Amino acid sequence: MGLQELKNQAEERVAYRGHELGQWRPGSFWQRQANNECRHCGKWVQVDTEPSPNGIDIGGPAVALNCGGGNFHENLKYIARQLGDIHCDSLSHAERKIFEKLCEMDYMEKSIIHGEPVAKVA
Repeated sequence: MGLQELKNQAEERVAYRGHELGQWRPGSFWQRQANNECRHCGKWVQVDTEPSPNGIDIGGPAVALNCGGGNFHENLKYIARQLGDIHCDSLSHAERKIFEKLCEMDYMEKSIIHGEPVAKVA
């Protein structure tokens, strides 16, 4: 996978955690790596088109952890808007937990459409 494709995937993954990235910077191996960090909390993400045998192509705290800086509730509202209407049956366990939290905070609501549970932006 190319460097730009990995950057795009990384941006999607960290946005899901509520992060807002700054500008990408070249990594140690500038043709195959790039680094970025959240503008609010400073957690970083790195992409590598040729990771070592025990390495990963997209990694860092911004991929694994929620944003702890800035306006976290605004970030959650953004995530809810990005999710839009989703079929709850297709959610993984982790996604279901996130959805439940968004519902608990009134950013999303549960509905039934055509007999199937669906999450809707509140």
